[in-house]
Amino acid sequence: MDNILILGAGIYQVPLIKKARQLGYRVLVCTIPGNYPGISFADEVFYIDTTNIEECLKIAQNYHIVAVCTTGTDVALPTLGRIVDTLHLHGPSEESTVYSSNKFLMKEAFLKGNVLSAAYRCVHNYDECILAARDICFPCVLKVVDNSGSRGIAVVKSEEELYSVYQYVLQYTKQTYILVEEYLAGEEFGVQAFVYEGKVAFVMAHSDVVFHGTTGVPIGHSVPLDTSLKISEKSIADEAQKAIKACHIDNSAVNIDFMLAKGKPYVLEVGARCGATGLAELVSINYGIDYYEIIIRAALGNLDQNLITNLTSKQAASALLITSEKSGILKSYHQHISDSQIIDYTLDYSIGEYVNKFKTGPDRIGHVIAIGDSAEESLRVAKDFIQQIDIVIE
Repeated sequence: MDNILILGAGIYQVPLIKKARQLGYRVLVCTIPGNYPGISFADEVFYIDTTNIEECLKIAQNYHIVAVCTTGTDVALPTLGRIVDTLHLHGPSEESTVYSSNKFLMKEAFLKGNVLSAAYRCVHNYDECILAARDICFPCVLKVVDNSGSRGIAVVKSEEELYSVYQYVLQYTKQTYILVEEYLAGEEFGVQAFVYEGKVAFVMAHSDVVFHGTTGVPIGHSVPLDTSLKISEKSIADEAQKAIKACHIDNSAVNIDFMLAKGKPYVLEVGARCGATGLAELVSINYGIDYYEIIIRAALGNLDQNLITNLTSKQAASALLITSEKSGILKSYHQHISDSQIIDYTLDYSIGEYVNKFKTGPDRIGHVIAIGDSAEESLRVAKDFIQQIDIVIE
């Protein structure tokens, strides 16, 4: 039985692990120790940090893997790219994955590729930060370059709060520098795309539901894109393809964050992987395909391109995170209403486990996925369903 290596054992890697096993492969997983749900589904687990490139590469070589995958995370991407290049597998190259996991290099690539993106400065200390913020003007955004899930990103409204925010974001980086970016006021949305053998197969735009804390954190998504945004699909697709080309991404799912500002689609970030927060499921529902299988078959190099050619939207759908307004022990939960429009309802925690007050993406405690005759209806169904869940946290 051939081995597939999956990097990470978190909630977003679980469907990938299950699908690989369903397709008849033996699944190896690299993960840091912890109560991660993917561990119980893997055939063999190696407790190695997915950012440890050399150790993960040794596992890939020793077990003669035929493919390497991940989804929903940026931090493992350079490791994935190195394995792909070293073992001559199908997937994004190390060069492209480094762009995806270092926002400074990404912004440099955007600049060279003429991708529409916010102005930025790279700063190495607080004095440089002050000068950059004054140059870009307040409000501005401080952003670490090596984290995901909206961790290490914060909006600064004035110079008076700059130092405290600077100290706050520093705790989320292992680098010696951060970015100061132009603050773009507008509507956030995103794109899920797929590129295989040098061709972008599809570009699926989706609306975002955003939780506003220290910065905007996506807690849900809907397809198709809200028409009230008044932006052409062509302009979105054009900018998405420019970003993919600028970062040299190939043989990969692609997640792109956008901001509609000043009437134009600004690219915030791009990643050589599928998005989190139910986005893989929305691609599957919207196009009537099995997106996890497509990701795996692309990594194996045996994807039938007819499966991703000329796709059309078939079903409106929404994914929405279940979150908590406080930290504590999950004491009980109960959902009273059964609804045929609910496609998936998942809680990540068991009774007695500790949950965090929601601040960033990893603080989720579950998700709901719903369908409807429109994106608006599906989102309403998901929200109504969540309101009916009696979750007790003490």
